[in-house]
Amino acid sequence: MKVTETIDGIEETFAMKIMQKSKMRSRKQTNKYATTFNEIDIMKKLHHPNIIHLHEIIDDQHDPNMYLLMQFLPKNSIQEFLDDIDNIVDEELLWNWSR
Repeated sequence: MKVTETIDGIEETFAMKIMQKSKMRSRKQTNKYATTFNEIDIMKKLHHPNIIHLHEIIDDQHDPNMYLLMQFLPKNSIQEFLDDIDNIVDEELLWNWSR
């Protein structure tokens, strides 16, 4: 979901991910619930240009959903976004390094 906020006359667009808590807490998904919160904790700490930034978490105990407010990418996919960026790392160098 796309969300727009205006602060001091500056409009900023965010992506909002809505997660149903009941689905994360079901018996089959117990591990998913813990994993999700571990990933959120990691995302809060990471600040890198190649990683989508997590701005805010809205988790009201009376709401059945949890909301993640994240950096909005205006392209249709992450690949399109990456294709528009100058080569950050030379692909050949990356392949040689990963072998």
